[in-house]
Amino acid sequence: YYRYRSAAYDHNWLNIGAAVVNYKLARNLNLEGMYAHGDQDGHNDAWNIELQFRGNPWIPADRPHLFGAYLGYRYLGPDALVKTNFGDGAKAGQRGWEIGCFYNLSKNIQYSLKYFKGKSITNNSKHTGNPDERTGVFTSLSFNF
Repeated sequence: YYRYRSAAYDHNWLNIGAAVVNYKLARNLNLEGMYAHGDQDGHNDAWNIELQFRGNPWIPADRPHLFGAYLGYRYLGPDALVKTNFGDGAKAGQRGWEIGCFYNLSKNIQYSLKYFKGKSITNNSKHTGNPDERTGVFTSLSFNF
């Protein structure tokens, strides 16, 4: 449960209830689900379902040549999220599929790659083309000491 006050809500309180479930399907294979609900009468729902190989993205960085991957579907209503670990691929206000992987190049040096394809859930514009479509690629090299 979160209780948060912000100028974005005219200094009113935002109350969010959230739950996470992680089920181990097999060794190194997890199914994780998340649901959150806010109370601002806007985009109040957020949820995520994710199949994770090797507990990704939280694989230890100190083990060389360790690989982890995930495939997830996200629906991230911004009035149900305060601070989230999503944002490199899917961002608040978006819904769609995300795939990613992490690989330890050597001890404490980790490479990550994420791809997101989805749509906006907050954009109401009706311009030419399809302004609701969202795609993103994120890559990083992390040094963990």
